[in-house]
Amino acid sequence: MQHSAQKTPTSIIGRSIVVHEKEDDLGRGGTP
Repeated sequence: MQHSAQKTPTSIIGRSIVVHEKEDDLGRGGTP
């Protein structure tokens, strides 16, 4: 995974966005 990130730094940004979206979903479902 690290090798891919080093080759394509864009992957890190994309992953960050996905994580944020997942967190948002969890927060929305947990808090009414």
